[in-house]
Amino acid sequence: TCIVLGIISIFVIAKSDPDLTWEFLYLRRELLIVSIATLVLAPVVWYLLHWIKFSKWIVLGIGIFFSFAAIFFWNYTPGADQEMIMLCARAMNAKDFTALMPKEYLSIYPQQLFMVQVLRVIEWIFKDQFVVVFGLLVSLICNVCVVLGFERCLRLASYEAAIPWFYVLYLTFSPFFLYAPYLYGDVLYVALFVMGYSLYLEDRYEAAVFLALSILVRTNGMIFLIALVLDALLSKSHRKVVLVSIIGYVVVNKLLYWPYRSYHLGEYGMPSLLHIAMGFQGNGWYNMFSWLTYLDLYPDFDAMHAVAIGEITSFFHQVATNPMFGVEFLIKKIGLQWLMPTYHVLQMVGSTSKPIVSQQVFSVFRNIVEFWMNSYQIYLYIGAGVATMRLKKLNALAYALFGGLLFSLFWEAKARYIFPYAVIAIPLVAIFMDKLQRNLTHRLQKDI
Repeated sequence: TCIVLGIISIFVIAKSDPDLTWEFLYLRRELLIVSIATLVLAPVVWYLLHWIKFSKWIVLGIGIFFSFAAIFFWNYTPGADQEMIMLCARAMNAKDFTALMPKEYLSIYPQQLFMVQVLRVIEWIFKDQFVVVFGLLVSLICNVCVVLGFERCLRLASYEAAIPWFYVLYLTFSPFFLYAPYLYGDVLYVALFVMGYSLYLEDRYEAAVFLALSILVRTNGMIFLIALVLDALLSKSHRKVVLVSIIGYVVVNKLLYWPYRSYHLGEYGMPSLLHIAMGFQGNGWYNMFSWLTYLDLYPDFDAMHAVAIGEITSFFHQVATNPMFGVEFLIKKIGLQWLMPTYHVLQMVGSTSKPIVSQQVFSVFRNIVEFWMNSYQIYLYIGAGVATMRLKKLNALAYALFGGLLFSLFWEAKARYIFPYAVIAIPLVAIFMDKLQRNLTHRLQKDI
């Protein structure tokens, strides 16, 4: 599937509206000359950078610098859910717990409670500067966890020769540095998983801390934990680490909710079936469907489930009577998520921030990043696909990538939800690039 996505990326990409109006995307066929240029660009740049002998500390320093620069370059202003968790943190620090009441934000989305609690601590210490401080802190954590974590993973799996390729791929993955400081957990939870996975490979129980935190930051981290469960069962190793991670998550989650038990968090939340039903609306998502259904039918949760099941059943009935409808829907849903080269990162920071640069400069920057990442995306998918076919170790990354693909088929479809799977694919692409270089070198020497 990854290889097919990579080949399609040569000719078709998902684009957002020029004025960055919310999150609507459309598929666009590339011109032949553009396809050729994108096909050549990434490997040439990577090959040239590969000659530079980066150490992990230099790579880490550059990554942190890029992320910190993004914070002040964009002047982030949280919006949508990011604004809501910020407001919840401020209100709760002011002894206003309205957000925990039925039909309020944290009652509907109790999974955001951990992030709100973290923000409360930062807001209490740094007051009005807490958004910037959060961005700096998360940028530091994300860069450290991803660079040191994946470097350790490759070394432990005996892929040392792929590490220099990983450094190059990491430094040129521009959405990571733009999105890392964002007031949300999309980057943080995958970074925590990476560090946890590296400790898991060493059979160290400290892995449980990072893996549990990953899920607490973003419940999507459960996909990564399931991947580790599969890996532990199939490899018959590291089972105790996985078990401790699961127990740790459950215990910490219970402790997190305990001070607010009188609010009965979790009993009034948005039913998961509504999110799945939303995933079958339009081209794979329609935010207001779940939201309006919830508000209209609250507190009748049986009615909410009935509506969700009705929508899902209706969709599959339509597919059964008109298979081409299902094919077109699937192509659009997968395409609009997986073929968006910047994974909505520029879309999100552009629509919820006030860049210190003019709109014209922003547009030029955006075009450059999109063109580069379209070339990157081709090899990201092809490289990950080829690497997983002959992968002897690091199988959990392949399981997580497959789990993300399945999840994206049934859940609410947004390109930024695919971003974490692009991150975990980077070391797989590094393995692919190393093997490709070795094969080409061997053949050239043989011909000579």
